[in-house]
Amino acid sequence: MNELGLESSPYLLQHTNNPVHWKAWNSKTIELVQQANKPVLLSIGYATCHWCHVMEHESFEDEEVAKYMNEHFICIKIDREERPDIDQIYMTAANIITGRGGWPLNCFTLPNLQTFHAGTYYPKDAWLNILEQVQTQFHQNKLALEDYAQKLTRGIEMQETLITDETESDLDPKQLDKAVLKWLGQWDLEEGGIKGAPKFPLGVHYDFLLEYYRFHPEESVMHFCELSLNKMACSGLYDQLEGGFARYAVDDKWKVPHFEKMLYDNALLMKVYAKLLTYKPSPMYREILNDTYTWLEHKLKAQNGLYYSAMDADSEGIEGKYYTWTLDELQAIPELDFNAVQQYFDLGNRTLWEEDRHILHRNPDIKNRTKEQSEIIQTLLAQRNTRVKPITDIKCLSSWNGLLITAFTTCYKASLEPKWKKAAIELSDSCIHHFLRDSTVYHSVTERKTNDSSLLEDYAFLGQGLFDVFQISGDSKYLELAQSLCETALNRFYHHEKGVFYSSDDKNLITQFAELYDSVTPSTNASMALLLYQLGVSLIKTDFIEISRKLVSRMTEHIQNHPASSAYWGKTHLCFSENTPEIVVVGAEARTNAEHLMNKFPEFIVMFSDENSDVLPFKGRFITDETRFYICYHGSCDAPLRNLDEVIDRLESL
Repeated sequence: MNELGLESSPYLLQHTNNPVHWKAWNSKTIELVQQANKPVLLSIGYATCHWCHVMEHESFEDEEVAKYMNEHFICIKIDREERPDIDQIYMTAANIITGRGGWPLNCFTLPNLQTFHAGTYYPKDAWLNILEQVQTQFHQNKLALEDYAQKLTRGIEMQETLITDETESDLDPKQLDKAVLKWLGQWDLEEGGIKGAPKFPLGVHYDFLLEYYRFHPEESVMHFCELSLNKMACSGLYDQLEGGFARYAVDDKWKVPHFEKMLYDNALLMKVYAKLLTYKPSPMYREILNDTYTWLEHKLKAQNGLYYSAMDADSEGIEGKYYTWTLDELQAIPELDFNAVQQYFDLGNRTLWEEDRHILHRNPDIKNRTKEQSEIIQTLLAQRNTRVKPITDIKCLSSWNGLLITAFTTCYKASLEPKWKKAAIELSDSCIHHFLRDSTVYHSVTERKTNDSSLLEDYAFLGQGLFDVFQISGDSKYLELAQSLCETALNRFYHHEKGVFYSSDDKNLITQFAELYDSVTPSTNASMALLLYQLGVSLIKTDFIEISRKLVSRMTEHIQNHPASSAYWGKTHLCFSENTPEIVVVGAEARTNAEHLMNKFPEFIVMFSDENSDVLPFKGRFITDETRFYICYHGSCDAPLRNLDEVIDRLESL
């Protein structure tokens, strides 16, 4: 029977009416798998995945296909967002086998869950064919499959040798210069982003490059960041009516998006637009931040104060139907001046897609919307809201909500607008209430239940968010919680002998997996390195600083040779190689002065207390009716300064 009706994942619940006898990943299923003499199908996807929907309709809803699957396989459905640790292992296997990956990910395994074949989407006939081949090979050639599966598992395990086999290197700024110089050859200097198609927005790239620019003000770096973010902002990738970015563009000019909108992409992109705003105060960047925030509030915010995971690409079974327009539809709206619509959205061949439908872009010459143009957008949005909306994946993930906390804090530093601080604090408190239990961070929450998985990414991303909120709020409870999460992550996921963090401590996995490379989200090991550094220098914890240094120093060769997949490592490298300061502000006027410094130097750690405090950065430093500034390096502080302008001059000279 199909057992998915007992689950909380929206993706698994989408498959409850399939005639396939789907099971969920749990101890009961693992025990059944190990006792049965059948191959196992692990089918991995997520709720807003277009090709997952297609394959479900073509194959998993088909009685003929389901009958064959039920007779010859044990079939397990997995939500990759709920269990990214499982997805990482089998996606690595798929890349080793085929040289590529994607979703849906369909892996065939032995009863010990070691895989021997993997693929992505299959049409019905091809799927039936592969099922028959796998079933035949399993019973007629099992020894050969076992040998291959063992070798493949060793190949997965060898991924961690990138860091565990490397010797430590001194951290030199020239290493990052070399990395950026090599990376430049991959940059698309006409359309922005990385050359070729599909184009992913990859906020993690610009996050590092904008920090690198602070210490290495190469105009080529700023030009690439500004070009890329401007192109994305004016393209079909961005929802020009409501805000929010799609997951990627299928072409090399950002014209046609794959219309699903993910929380993690929008969190990472809000962060980099806010950082760019510090250098280039464009009204368009403020519009993007404000519009995306409004979209998040209206479409992804749950009643419990957390944010949902994603919105689908499809509505009424058609990809992009909700978002696109024919010219006739636009001309039929009586309140609109069609010529003004045509000018603002740059309608023409650039926006024409398929079946005479247009994907709205923004005229790149319009840097600041007029009142009339804002009214056009609101009229079109009201019209679009009458359409059938794409579904929303209503699970809330602690890791992705952690990324959004950091985005809100970055927006606050860039603008000092109170709404961003309020949003960051409220979201932090919601995460603490719903995800934390006795220093355990649970990965996923829905209205039905809290999933009991707990992963490294939850501690890394939420821990970073809490540390960031501590900086803008001055409330030490967030610092203490960030430290607690970091210590728990070290106890649960860090292998002291190998010097690496594993993504999960689930004993049912075929191997432990260390995520070392950035993907669409930052590497979890790189994220832990940054969090350890920041907490270490803030709390004078030399053990944290040393673990961080060792992690980064063994990644220097990879940073230099493969910068596109190691950008987040570069952020911590900068902290060490540039000896970046921490600024501690204590006194009656600490908050106002600290906010000024955060706004001017968003890359630096700025901590403040406007009252007497026993928390380590401030202990023994408060003097009534006086504000003091301490510029510190790895916890060692210079003599205090008493004048804000003097502090700014000192920091600008670094």
